[in-house]
Amino acid sequence: IGVSAQRVFTFPADLATTTAYLCDFEQTLKYLPYLHLVKTYAPNQYRILYSVAEAGVYYVAFYCDIQVQFDETSQTLHVTSLAGIPPVPPKATFNSVSGQGYYTSRSVFHAAGAQTNVAYDVDIQAQVPKRLELTLIPDAVFKRVVENVVQRRLQEIADAFVAHSMDELCA
Repeated sequence: IGVSAQRVFTFPADLATTTAYLCDFEQTLKYLPYLHLVKTYAPNQYRILYSVAEAGVYYVAFYCDIQVQFDETSQTLHVTSLAGIPPVPPKATFNSVSGQGYYTSRSVFHAAGAQTNVAYDVDIQAQVPKRLELTLIPDAVFKRVVENVVQRRLQEIADAFVAHSMDELCA
């Protein structure tokens, strides 16, 4: 599967304050629904878990190994896949799927006087194992159903990123 979301917003702080705040990935992650820090490999290298329950009965969990880098020249925060970590094997049960996922995001910061404009893009990709009971369902239909669920949740993550970041800084 592959889903993405984009947001453009104005952060109520100058460029230096905004980048310092939003580049603290561990802090920012606390305010993102469905994403949880599982392990810190090294500074700015993490394993996060994307997990959701659909209707409280079907669970989806993807482990994503990431690295976080800020490019001062372009004022861009990059979250990319971390190479060299053994992937989590895919698993499908009656009411769940889990495995390795790939989370990437990019936040571009532009000074706007006492405020900062932020363009935020986030993407989640994963190989979703199909339960044996679902083999009669065409792969394209199965993929579309799972992508719709993950897409809705990713939209919630993007909205929460914007709202919680502003709420925390302005509190």
